[in-house]
Amino acid sequence: MKKRICGFRQKLGIILAAGMIVSNMNFAVLPVSATEGDPTQEITTSADPAVQAVLDAMSSLPSLDAVKELSLEELTTIGNQVTDISEKIRFLSPEQKELLGDTANTFEEIENYFKSMAESDIQVAEENTALKELSEEDKANLVKAVTDRLAAKIKEVAAGTLQSTQFDVLDIVRTYGNDEAACYELNAKGNELLQSLNLSCQNNLFWFDKSHDKAFDFSFQLQTTTIGTEKTVSAISAVFSFVVSPEYRVSADNLYTLDNTKINSANTALNKAQEIVNANAGKSDYEKLLAYKNEICALTSYDHEAAEPGYSGSKAPWTMVSVFDGNPDTKVVCEGYAKAFQYLCDLSTFKSAKCYTVSGNMAGGTGAGGHMWNIVSIGSSNYLVDVTNCDDGAVGSPDKLFMAIPSSGAWNGTYTFSAASNINYTYDPDQIGYYGESILKLATTPYDPTKEPVEDDTDKPDTDKPGTDKPDKPNKPSKPSKPSKPGSSSSGSSSSGSSSSNQSGNNTSTQTTTWAAETNSSDQNTYRLEVRSAIEVSAELAGNDTLNTPEKIESQIRNSLTAKGISNDNIRVYDVALQVYVNGAWQNVSAENFPAEGVTVTVPYPAGTDSTYNFVASHLFTKSMNGYSAGHIETFPESGTIKTSPAGISFTVHGLSPISVGWSKTAVNSNASANVSPKTGDHTTILLYMVLMIFAAAVMGTVYVKQIRIRRK
Repeated sequence: MKKRICGFRQKLGIILAAGMIVSNMNFAVLPVSATEGDPTQEITTSADPAVQAVLDAMSSLPSLDAVKELSLEELTTIGNQVTDISEKIRFLSPEQKELLGDTANTFEEIENYFKSMAESDIQVAEENTALKELSEEDKANLVKAVTDRLAAKIKEVAAGTLQSTQFDVLDIVRTYGNDEAACYELNAKGNELLQSLNLSCQNNLFWFDKSHDKAFDFSFQLQTTTIGTEKTVSAISAVFSFVVSPEYRVSADNLYTLDNTKINSANTALNKAQEIVNANAGKSDYEKLLAYKNEICALTSYDHEAAEPGYSGSKAPWTMVSVFDGNPDTKVVCEGYAKAFQYLCDLSTFKSAKCYTVSGNMAGGTGAGGHMWNIVSIGSSNYLVDVTNCDDGAVGSPDKLFMAIPSSGAWNGTYTFSAASNINYTYDPDQIGYYGESILKLATTPYDPTKEPVEDDTDKPDTDKPGTDKPDKPNKPSKPSKPSKPGSSSSGSSSSGSSSSNQSGNNTSTQTTTWAAETNSSDQNTYRLEVRSAIEVSAELAGNDTLNTPEKIESQIRNSLTAKGISNDNIRVYDVALQVYVNGAWQNVSAENFPAEGVTVTVPYPAGTDSTYNFVASHLFTKSMNGYSAGHIETFPESGTIKTSPAGISFTVHGLSPISVGWSKTAVNSNASANVSPKTGDHTTILLYMVLMIFAAAVMGTVYVKQIRIRRK
């Protein structure tokens, strides 16, 4: 771009361009004190490392008066610094923010200066604010193409042939001829992409630090050119970034570069796995599986210290590399056990068996909380394998939880195994959506290793299908899994809230999103919740002028939560139908046979949230039932208890259709003002960006570059 002298309007344009993300940040909750910044002001110090990092960054900023006199290039630099500091502040707790003290005042003035410049005198023609959409087919193809690209890159990293864990997918974006819409689509699908990769690339993500607060990051840069009234947007980059676990980083502060020597050491350790597979190659499927369970239990033991809350040590207990590293002192938690068993199965050739790694909640055994285990399918039947709880001293030792069947329960509820001290297992909702009944429903007849299994003709997720993580054969064991926080499940804190995709062996998929449903224990039926793609208007609401369209229904249910002080950005709306399993098929429950005592709904955590947030919820009746008329809204916690668990947010409703969940970082009441939490890429955020982009281009009359970063845990 040709260099030019910039006046105020051009300077305003570059502020909008270089500091675009600043205008969309959740500005820090700091004391509002409009005093001029003093560049000689002494910066305080703090014993808290996170607070000190913010203070150090603030100390490098000039005063507000100095900012106003900066050149074009200098403004760009300061704008980036302000963005970085805003990011750091966003992750501080209220107590940590208090430690910033008066030092924050100067920064707030500079931050507000950039914000006010971006918001001043914005006038945009309405037709210029619309974002050109991709077709649904293009959206699906784009997400699949990017997932495949990332899976291939992840495999290269695990093999030690690629050091950088920042992957540019610009060429894929551009094949869709609409860079802007393609980038925003990838942003919106970020959590879905991560979930898919966590499941399909589990053997190759052993180097990924999913517990890091910046674990998964998507950012893109758009270059906008305006000539007259015509606007052209093209992408400069579209980068996915995965934070490397400390054990594999080239240096502590280099989050996105691996040390190949450490990766090679991990792969050397995994040669031990291949030796185990080779030694058992001539055995039957059952004998191989039993040998793998026994070998893992002999090689490692459970790391109770790592499983304790607040553990901050090595991530090694969460990787299956630690099982095969030859070090008798290395211990693992459930994720290490389950991923090691999966890895051995993936290296093997079976006549009939297939192995899957699942996560959820467990009560009993090594303790209550998040857990990971395996499902083995042989023939047409599925069996539980919990290697963790088959180890010495555990409740299932030595084989009570190997190829086990439950004594009671349901696949989309809770399974109980009385043979192992009544240990209970409940799948995570995203696992139910991904695998479905064909994998997660366990057999009712014990496995007989003396009989030839009956071959299964039904479609199941195939460990050999394209896009899944079948390990390479000898000399390239580039495989393990993703680390997680102690007591957490494999899905981490990135659940999108509506998982999907029951995949089959022919690489096709059906988009059925389901959640588990709980009813009165005396009800012997099996229920599930089906999440629909759009709100349906019932016959009872068709004549209601305030509720006779999907948009009006959604508006009403959102208003029930904004009235409680929740920002509209922090609300998710779902249309949910209760279904019952009858005569081998799922059927919708009608108003007449809806359980009178209600149904407990567990909604997966919306993207960017977890159990540390405060949640409220509401439900709108689209049909009259259980004493409530169509159009009535019940809110929670007013209408009943709302709870959080590793599986999500739970509350009991007395009818089903639109459900909304809202959240904040502070307590909410009906008189509270709206709380704002980190943006997650909603359309309201996109439109704000678009307005600012167009205005900046119009002001400058030339070209500028905008960078957008979406950070996901």
